[in-house]
Amino acid sequence: VTAGTLPAGLSLSTAGLLSGTPTATGASSFTVTATDNNSDSGSQAFTLTVDPAITFTTTSLPAATVGAAYSQQITATGGSGTLTYAVTTGTLPAGLSLSTAGLLSGTPTATGASSFTVTATDNNGDSAGQAYTLTVDAATTGPTVTKLQRFGFHEQPTIFVLTFSTALNPTPAQNVSNYTLVPLVNGVAGTPIPLSSAVYNATNNTVTLTPTHNVYLYAQYQLTVNGTSPSGLTDTSGNFLAGASGQSGTNYVKAFGDEILSGPNIPSGTPTALANFINNEWTNDLAARFAALAAAAGDSVTPAATAAVATNRSATPAVKIASATSRATPQVAAPVTAFSAATSAALTDVHPARAAVDAVLATIVPADTDKKKS
Repeated sequence: VTAGTLPAGLSLSTAGLLSGTPTATGASSFTVTATDNNSDSGSQAFTLTVDPAITFTTTSLPAATVGAAYSQQITATGGSGTLTYAVTTGTLPAGLSLSTAGLLSGTPTATGASSFTVTATDNNGDSAGQAYTLTVDAATTGPTVTKLQRFGFHEQPTIFVLTFSTALNPTPAQNVSNYTLVPLVNGVAGTPIPLSSAVYNATNNTVTLTPTHNVYLYAQYQLTVNGTSPSGLTDTSGNFLAGASGQSGTNYVKAFGDEILSGPNIPSGTPTALANFINNEWTNDLAARFAALAAAAGDSVTPAATAAVATNRSATPAVKIASATSRATPQVAAPVTAFSAATSAALTDVHPARAAVDAVLATIVPADTDKKKS
């Protein structure tokens, strides 16, 4: 070297070998002169640039989950120009691939740990490698809704009870904003019905929802339960609700009508008070159904006729219909002399809560009061 300075850490042998390990980045200009045995010489100027070493900033990878989309950017710094990435040893987990830009992505298809090395190469062909081990875990299953029930009908306060497959984190479970109840009109969602409370019962894994007002029985509704991050329902391990297709982190959506009715919303009190309450509920229900069914069939029914049906709460549908027909017929406007076949047939379709009501009555009303209740 006859002019200038070699990069720090490098040296030039008399045989012309420039070697060593550079210790600093930057460009160095120098002249090398070659001299023969006759002292004749020639010179050549050089500029040697020392680039920063290629260093991986991504040194580890988060675990993946079978069946869940995975995306992780692997990055490195240094070198000259744009770095390109490739797997040079080992094998990626099945379902994942690495782009030349360093994006590791895909959907894993099998569990297990995979070890591999990613190499980053610059425009000059310089490279560096980083070893990784990526673990693919089994898919997690969040809590599911196993049952949706309605209690209460007609003028009685309505409650909805959701039963879950496992214990829930009480905080999101009792957040009313995680539940949306809307009426459905021809399949189109209407204005949400406000909910006054959501109460979690850890013993039964249930959440009881109370609307701010009664919900009409014979209509269609839709309930949506939030199961998504960050505020949706989770189990005690933090797994989000599996509301759709068993996939954790999805909402539960249920459209329903009166088929989810499970009985009256029974208040606390003495057996006598409970019996009176249930009898009154059955009276109101039967009267309302009778009036609606008769009107739909074209029968002209007066309030007295409706009352006759309601007060004759027979123990069996057959007795109820026969007695209701004979007692109410005089109240039906001429020329109708009896209920139409459509009304009589419809009355055999007893309210879905009747069985539940009778079952409760059987447990709390003494046998000698059966005549009164029927």
